[in-house]
Amino acid sequence: MANQSDQLGIYVDIGKNIVPRLNFTLGDHTTNVDIDTVGAANLGASLLMSSFLSSIGKGIPDGTLVSPGQLPVQSVEGSVDPASNLPTLKIGLIGGGELNLIFSADLAAVGAALLTRQTLQVVKDQPVESPPKSVN
Repeated sequence: MANQSDQLGIYVDIGKNIVPRLNFTLGDHTTNVDIDTVGAANLGASLLMSSFLSSIGKGIPDGTLVSPGQLPVQSVEGSVDPASNLPTLKIGLIGGGELNLIFSADLAAVGAALLTRQTLQVVKDQPVESPPKSVN
């Protein structure tokens, strides 16, 4: 039986069926819950959003349902992954979340062009040309 002083532990691993598995520990007891990949992605995005909402800490009623949304970026850092020699982008989020993304060279170029065009539109308040095709 768990003591009142026991801390709840939460971690994620891959379950027997090769699906994301949430693990909750309290004292000597662990509960495992398998979830599908879409559920895992939505849960991750919702957790990042809840971290942001908690960091601003104003006017959010107890029990407010948190769903994925647009996450406010606090910092951006670009580099090249030494192992793969591919472009990477580290995005720091308000609330403490961090995303480390790795791109193919083609996708990085498309992303940079899209972001540049949209930024110019915002800065100059001018319509922009059609964006390049997405690379998948």
